[in-house]
Amino acid sequence: MLSLAVIGMGNRARKYLAYLQEHPDAFRVGAVVEPSEVHLEAAREQYGVPAEACFTSSEAFFAERRAVDAVLISSPDRSHFSQALQAASYGYHILLEKPSCEGVAELETLLEEVGRAGVVACGCYVLRYHPLYRRLKALLEEGTIGALRSVSHRVRIGRDRMCHSFVRGPWGSSRETSPIFLSKCCHDVDILLWMTGVHPAEPASPGSSAGFSGVSSEGGLTFFRPEKAPEGAAERCLDCPLQESCSWSATDLYLRRGLWTDSFFPLPGETKEEAVLREVRTGRYGRCAFHSGNDVADWQRVTVFTREGVTLDIEMDGLSPDEGRRTILTGTRGRIIADGAVITVEPSLEPSLEAAPSCPPSCLSSRRIDLSAEAALPFHAGADFLLVDDFLHAVHDPSHTPLTALPSTRDSLLVCFAASLSL
Repeated sequence: MLSLAVIGMGNRARKYLAYLQEHPDAFRVGAVVEPSEVHLEAAREQYGVPAEACFTSSEAFFAERRAVDAVLISSPDRSHFSQALQAASYGYHILLEKPSCEGVAELETLLEEVGRAGVVACGCYVLRYHPLYRRLKALLEEGTIGALRSVSHRVRIGRDRMCHSFVRGPWGSSRETSPIFLSKCCHDVDILLWMTGVHPAEPASPGSSAGFSGVSSEGGLTFFRPEKAPEGAAERCLDCPLQESCSWSATDLYLRRGLWTDSFFPLPGETKEEAVLREVRTGRYGRCAFHSGNDVADWQRVTVFTREGVTLDIEMDGLSPDEGRRTILTGTRGRIIADGAVITVEPSLEPSLEAAPSCPPSCLSSRRIDLSAEAALPFHAGADFLLVDDFLHAVHDPSHTPLTALPSTRDSLLVCFAASLSL
């Protein structure tokens, strides 16, 4: 049975490992790397990993050269590049959480070393497997709206996710992790390029740190700043007189509604409720959203010009109360709107004009495609498991090219590098 080491036992790793619930014989967890003793012990018990195969650092894990076949790297962003390089040098197949690295030089080095090692290396771009985006890609390939001319894409991070991950959490500090557009929206850039088949214009010259020059960006940290705090707000939510009415209150998010608490593990002798209360009282997640030391952007707009003449306009909105994505694809014969899990096709084809040869008769009429039931399924509508399945297929069958093979993610990363540098 294939042996998989896991570096970083966070939320994403636990989602991918849930694959074992449906496919218990697909692989075994051969080693775990996790700096938190509490999380490490929980993983050891859940996956039956012997104590000698549990490590609190990747350095200790790699020093032992464990007999594993593959590694899932879901550690903090800035560790991805060095850990992936080390894994490739040992001949481990690699399932690598996004982003794989933080700059052009790192990306080119990683692709070169992975190629030289001859290992399977996949990026965790699960949206390529999502039923919504696969349907959108099929509609474009059918010629439903003729030749594509522009794409408008808005990603609403949502108040709860923004406050948890990008304000109070480690992704809120540029000292700890990647720029927010790279860490959050590399998914969005990747899915748009993959779905449309377009290529960013003006690739950077060799050695450039910018990625692509055909990228412009504007935005910044506009709201979650100390001077924007409501009058009378305390630095910790449990001490705040406004906690009952504040929309960004940690007391409301974690204690009243009980959301985003999966990583709040109980200490020995503690209940889950006590662990959550401890975190809100003394941990980073109990800080006021306006006094959290965060410095990453909460709003950003990026424009990408492509070789095909298609313009991509991408807006990242960290201020909206709800989360979701809205995409408008405009072509020469109409447009497609994807709002949440609902697709609306609006053809503009005149009766006298002839439809594209590849376009089915349905291209001539408006229609609504509701994928809400599929999209509501857990694990990104099953996309998490499809990613793992595809990776395992490639490991077992060298002739199989996985959908998210690392080289296929190059352009989207270069766009994100350029967008972050031009902000």
